[in-house]
Amino acid sequence: MEYLSAQDVEQIFRIFADVIFQNYDAPMPPFEHHDPSKLDAILRAPQQTFGGKELYPGIEQKAAILYYGLNKGHAFENGNKRIATGALLIFLLRAGWYLDCEHDELFTMAIRTAESSAQDHERVLREIEQWILSKVKIIPDFSKIIDII
Repeated sequence: MEYLSAQDVEQIFRIFADVIFQNYDAPMPPFEHHDPSKLDAILRAPQQTFGGKELYPGIEQKAAILYYGLNKGHAFENGNKRIATGALLIFLLRAGWYLDCEHDELFTMAIRTAESSAQDHERVLREIEQWILSKVKIIPDFSKIIDII
């Protein structure tokens, strides 16, 4: 399993800030304005273990905790939902999966996650996992694109 690093997230951030959202109403501040300790904790979450067992053993569970953490953890001054979505897509691609869904669904899930209550953490994680499983497709010949991502 290949996990995302802070450098990976920085690349995603820069692509979103410079290319995709350069004319967006809520511009993204420079990457350097993020909270490194928050980002590091969020990126380590999918790898957590307890008693020698993974807390998030499935790809969908790892992807969900990463997405949730980036969305809710506020490691960035602005753009957390956008970064969470980009990171989710890249994380899944690296595992040989892609989400087969419309832009509106990505937007809706990002907003719903961001607006969820901290007390609903477990329920929201399960919803994200189920959403991923319901939308995910396996890339048939993944070896041809692995070097791209």
